[in-house]
Amino acid sequence: MCIIKREGEINTMRDPVSNFMVHKSIVVTCLIVGSLVMGFACDDAKALPGNGSPTRSSVSVDSSRTVSVSKGLGDDVSHLHQDCGYISSNSWLRDIADSVARGEFTDPAQRTLPRLAPRLLQQAGQGCAPMVVRDDLFLFEDTAQLLLTNFTDGALFNLMTSAANALLTDRGDSYDFVGFWVDFTPNHTLGSAFYLGLENDATGIGQSIYNQRAGIGLAGDNVEGYVMMWNINDNIWAPGVAADANFTRLVLAQEFEHRFGMFIPNLLDGRNMQGTSGCGRGGHWNFKVDGQGSGMEIREWVGSSPATLSTASCVSFADNICFNSDTGGVFSYSDLYLMGYVSPAEMDAGNSELRYMDSSCSSPYNGTISTFSSSDIVASAGVRSPDSTTAQKDFHTGWIMIHLPGQLPSTGELDKAVGILNQWSTDWDSSTLGRGKMNNSLRGCTPQISLRPVSADTNNMVRGSDILVPPGGAEVTFDIIASDWNTLGVGTLVGEAKAQVDSTGYSSGTTGSLSPVIMPSPSTGAFIDTVRADYLFQSIASTENVDTATPDYTWTASASPATGVSDLDTAAYFGTLKLDVSPDATGTFTIDLLSGGSHLLDDGGATIASVALNAAKITIDAANAPCDAAQTVSCNSTVSIDNSGISLAPIPGYACGASGGPHDGTLWMKFVSLGDTVTLATCGSAAQDSSFAIYAMPCGVSLMSELGCSEDDCGPSNFLGDITVTGLTPGEEYLVQFSAWSSADRGSYDLVITCNGMTTLSAPAIPIAPHDITKDRYLSFDPTTNPGQMTALRVMRVGSVTPWYVGCGLSLDGEGFTELVSSPEFCEWDLSVIHARGCEIVPGNEYLIDATMDLLNFSTALSVLTTVPQFSAGRQFGDIVGVFDGTAWTAAEGLVTANDIVAVVHTFQLLATAPHLSRADNDGKIPNGIIASNDILRAVFGFAGSDFDFGVTNCLTGTCVPNCP
Repeated sequence: MCIIKREGEINTMRDPVSNFMVHKSIVVTCLIVGSLVMGFACDDAKALPGNGSPTRSSVSVDSSRTVSVSKGLGDDVSHLHQDCGYISSNSWLRDIADSVARGEFTDPAQRTLPRLAPRLLQQAGQGCAPMVVRDDLFLFEDTAQLLLTNFTDGALFNLMTSAANALLTDRGDSYDFVGFWVDFTPNHTLGSAFYLGLENDATGIGQSIYNQRAGIGLAGDNVEGYVMMWNINDNIWAPGVAADANFTRLVLAQEFEHRFGMFIPNLLDGRNMQGTSGCGRGGHWNFKVDGQGSGMEIREWVGSSPATLSTASCVSFADNICFNSDTGGVFSYSDLYLMGYVSPAEMDAGNSELRYMDSSCSSPYNGTISTFSSSDIVASAGVRSPDSTTAQKDFHTGWIMIHLPGQLPSTGELDKAVGILNQWSTDWDSSTLGRGKMNNSLRGCTPQISLRPVSADTNNMVRGSDILVPPGGAEVTFDIIASDWNTLGVGTLVGEAKAQVDSTGYSSGTTGSLSPVIMPSPSTGAFIDTVRADYLFQSIASTENVDTATPDYTWTASASPATGVSDLDTAAYFGTLKLDVSPDATGTFTIDLLSGGSHLLDDGGATIASVALNAAKITIDAANAPCDAAQTVSCNSTVSIDNSGISLAPIPGYACGASGGPHDGTLWMKFVSLGDTVTLATCGSAAQDSSFAIYAMPCGVSLMSELGCSEDDCGPSNFLGDITVTGLTPGEEYLVQFSAWSSADRGSYDLVITCNGMTTLSAPAIPIAPHDITKDRYLSFDPTTNPGQMTALRVMRVGSVTPWYVGCGLSLDGEGFTELVSSPEFCEWDLSVIHARGCEIVPGNEYLIDATMDLLNFSTALSVLTTVPQFSAGRQFGDIVGVFDGTAWTAAEGLVTANDIVAVVHTFQLLATAPHLSRADNDGKIPNGIIASNDILRAVFGFAGSDFDFGVTNCLTGTCVPNCP
């Protein structure tokens, strides 16, 4: 979504004075302020193709002197900062080389690549977008738990490529893009999302031709780039078309359009279309461009000189990305031209407005407004080739869900991703004017028969296509689901579908056996439930067990020819498969397709297509329980639970209840005890039949100890739970397993958690030197440690009623840079100093910082001041240091002198004598965690007497107006 790789690490930037675009470099113009002359030089500035030339002489500064701090993103959407976007091949190749040099892994360009099945001919021009189902998410284990460490960029890209190679090895060289989700909170992230380019074969878009798959060690010939969307559980991501899903839809549009639409050079008359850091963000549409809206940050104006900015079609908390009013979708006609969907003439005809503001970039716009057209873009960038008549229109993305060892994604996480991706397929179709398809399934355009785990007659957990059962034997039930039989455009009426299950892989890495369950004739309903609403066939052919010793298994269903079934683009139930797992079984059994034994017949009996079968697995799971994904909750709080969409049995089963109950809709929570007693109750819930139990750590079926269980304890004729457990250890973590008594009882529950006692929390403290110096727009403090206690750190500006919190999941390096967020994040703190930033932190304020375990009880507060602006009108800024004593800089002394400029330069150059980044980072409304030319310029401006220009008066002596975006 932007040209920066992560907030603070520059791939491409534009100098605000010279307007010269450089790659991995920073252009600094010689500045003369009074008698002060500054100039800094090093080598290897590289201009990007077509981005114009410098308008005044400049020298380049090597990006190796750029101080970088990456930024993560949790659930804070109230001040969302979009630091996501494009990572160029030159950038990630350097990151890979740096990681190899550090010994993190061997050179991926030298690895032996897997041999892949070729891309199917019918997939070359997709023409289809099958409905995404859970099985379409390829699961990949972060075995070394890299993403929980302070990983480097190169290590991240190498992990993504390992996952992509696993996908391609399993499914063939069938994808144009590989997309990624993770189902946990990483140590940090590279922005909210990003696109990593591997190949470009289109000219006329301002980008050179390249193919870097070999450099990253990626197999195959088709993948053009990666899209990383990060944690599926983040509240910023939402499926569907409701208002809260708009950000998700537009972010996906922006990431995928980075394949084509972000490289346009200046027009021949100098107007800047994309890539300006002075008006908008690098590598997106310039905010001076009126293009009627676009996910690529081209907004819509209303009127002319003054023209006001309309945000009616934009995301409320990120109003620089908007739906387009001409296409009614996530792309504009200008985007579609760059993507190869429309001709230059169609671009001009489709755009109701294509205007450019020559002066200001702040709404309202006052200045000269000019128009431009596709011919202006062609004149500067060249003709797009291939053009709209021959460019690729249909694309296929394979999506990977990265998970931790032994912690497969939950059905809720998978279903959320499925909902997002199905909407993305729809958005691509409509926003490309019906000319393109985006297939987000693992399938091509082949009819599918899928085995979908449903349940077992013992404790079980369904995780995607895998069902986990305990040792000791089980009878496992699978639904047989068919879909996409009309993706080839033939055989609309299906007369028969047949699939044979293969047992040849059962012995691989497993012990014990599987056997088909011997049932009466399927016509009695043992294997086919003909009354199910999603069963479409009208008559059933015989079902037989081929061999119960080695359980090859044939399943066949046929429809009456007179009532053939049309493919409605929905998955249809075709039958049920039940398999017995022997009592001595261990390992994972894979139920796959018997080669050559599956096909579709039309209603005349002719073969219309072979079908693919999506395999399923049965895992005998003795050690792990789904508690490993437990949600953290707080003592003395009410937790709202909606398990209506969760179809999971409890593992382990509950000890309470006269009959035990079937139980369904299971989820896990964990909390830190404040005292020796806890009470759990659901007595006031809307749904009316709950069961739950509390366990001592550690997590694991064979490891957990049930301390108490509740079912039907809220009083006479009440099936809700209420239990008090004593003997807890303050500060220790405990688990809660929660279920409805049956699937019919799933719904909305309120679980009240009441703890007695309160362990004493140590308060934050002023850190040791040199971090104890007061900052302009950072809060630096020692969080102190509360051993064994998960705590949140609250930040309150004196005079404000709005609490902010320190993002513990966003600590980015050993120096503790992090963001302020709007929602509490609980962490067992291990940093000696935190430097917190955010739009709420402004000069001349007093902030109170305290710790809490439950949001009800807080430690004593630490008072932290930010530096009071000095000089004219009380608005001066740039006081970084005092003087240099020969070994280090002294504290700021209330004056802006040449010493402050030199101190910023020292930080820029990473000198040992440099002041800390949190002091020298003085550019922007929000500190961006990077020392670059603008920070030096700001110090110069402060020296020259410029006012602090971010809309803040002296908050200690007058009215404070933070200028938050």
